[in-house]
Amino acid sequence: MTDLTHGHLTPEDLERWLEGSLPSARLVHLEDCPDCFALAHAERRVVAWLGQLPLLAPSAGLSDRVMRAVSVPAPVARAPWRVLAEPSLLGPRWRAVAASAALAVGGAGLSVAWSISHPDQLASLMSLMGEQAYQFGWTGLQAVVANLAEQPWTGAVRTLLASPARAALSLGAGILLYASGLLAMRRLLTAPTNGVGHVRA
Repeated sequence: MTDLTHGHLTPEDLERWLEGSLPSARLVHLEDCPDCFALAHAERRVVAWLGQLPLLAPSAGLSDRVMRAVSVPAPVARAPWRVLAEPSLLGPRWRAVAASAALAVGGAGLSVAWSISHPDQLASLMSLMGEQAYQFGWTGLQAVVANLAEQPWTGAVRTLLASPARAALSLGAGILLYASGLLAMRRLLTAPTNGVGHVRA
């Protein structure tokens, strides 16, 4: 344990000494150390000198005069037509948003106008797109079926599903395996851990 009588006084010790709450162990050091004694009494003289200074207070009406001298510019009200006539009044981000919105609205308007003025071409285009989508989907389905038919396990599946009894037995076995897997996963997730804390998000 450090002896409190050793070591010079800290600023906190000087403040306690001025308040009269310095511990007796530090008072012993203050009386025995010439440097700390001189510093403490010099600090007391400074505090006494500061206490003799007159208190300064602002004159009456100072806050009113300061507030009258401060001028805050009034916000300029800009009419919407001015913004449309002068896009530079907007910031760069708002100009980009306005340009994107104008392009989107303009494109939608042109599309609607073309659709109204060319109904026959629109109908044929929609029919062609529907036929192309149907053909693409049917071709993809045929490719998937052909790929599955070429797998080595396809014959075994056909043999297994040839009889209704075998098909029902296979379906029941699959459901049983799925349920047992879910039960095992649930037990693994809810099993208590020894010495390992749960991590919480």
